[in-house]
Amino acid sequence: MLYVPILKGRAGELLALDHLTDDQVRRVLPILEVPPRSGDPIRDAFHFSERARDRLAVAPVGIDVRHLDDPGDTWRHPITDIADDLGAFDVPVLPVIRLTDPPARLRRHGEAVHAQVNRAVVRLGSDELTFDDELLRRLDG
Repeated sequence: MLYVPILKGRAGELLALDHLTDDQVRRVLPILEVPPRSGDPIRDAFHFSERARDRLAVAPVGIDVRHLDDPGDTWRHPITDIADDLGAFDVPVLPVIRLTDPPARLRRHGEAVHAQVNRAVVRLGSDELTFDDELLRRLDG
């Protein structure tokens, strides 16, 4: 069985992942949310990669950049930068995508997927769910 914790990509969480045993590493697929710190998504991605690369014995790792703004029309983007940076340290990155991601973000995530392990994580949230009122009535009834 695989354990998939969703963690903030801060120092404490990275330190905890660094202390997993080899057996635990094989059973964990952490999803790390990259926190915005500076208001510059490229700088935030770089700082995250810098902190994470030496701490991640877990492979692969899901990377969620939903809290970072898209930098617009530029050749650099947070998810591709992180995938490149961590990939250089043999840490496979699985970009986290959502059904509500705009096309430009999905395209960048696709680039990161193809540059790495050809896999991604699809994260569904309650804002993407629609409820079937009839089903709910039957379940409650």
